[in-house]
Formats: sequence, C-alpha cells, structure tokens
Amino acid sequence: MSKGMSGRLGTESRPAVALLDRQVRHLNDNLEKCFTSGAPMRSVKLEIARVATVNLISWMRWLRAIECFDVRWNDLALTSPGEGAIHSLPPEVGVIQMLLDPQTK
Repeated sequence: MSKGMSGRLGTESRPAVALLDRQVRHLNDNLEKCFTSGAPMRSVKLEIARVATVNLISWMRWLRAIECFDVRWNDLALTSPGEGAIHSLPPEVGVIQMLLDPQTK
C-alpha cells in the first residue's frame, strides 16, 4: 500500500511513465467500434460515451483525478455537432466546455 501511495503522491524515486499516443488511440478506437457496431441499448452507449470522455480528459491532462471524476453537469456546456457553427467550428464538430475553478490552474 505504501508503494502505491508514494507513486500517487509523487514521492517515489521512479518517475511516472506517460502513455503513448498509440495506446490512447487504441482505447479510443475500441470504444468507437463498440459504440457504433453493436451497443443496442441506450444505457450501454451512454456508458461508452462516458468512458470515452474520461479517456479524452485524462489524455489531455487538464485535470487532476478528483477534478475529472467530480465534474457536475452545471460545470459543463455541451454543443452538439449540428450547432458547432455557434463556436466557429467546422461542420459536424461539437464541443464539450468545462468550467474550472481558479485553483485548478
């Protein structure tokens, strides 16, 4: 347990190893395949979308773990791909905006 905690706290002498782009893309490609090919139930698709969102946020390293998993709906602004022009986005591109507290950065 102490070894695991020292790794999380950054007191371990071995530096953390970053994920490679190919590892993240592999996970993302599998999630997309599951979402588009065979998830019949809306609840399953919703769960896959949640996992993909966590994968994206974690990959971008915006947030610490507590901020990633403690997001509230009122902290998010979702724009669907059909409404992307509001934010000058290309056609069929949406956006997830996150409101972060000042202490986050």
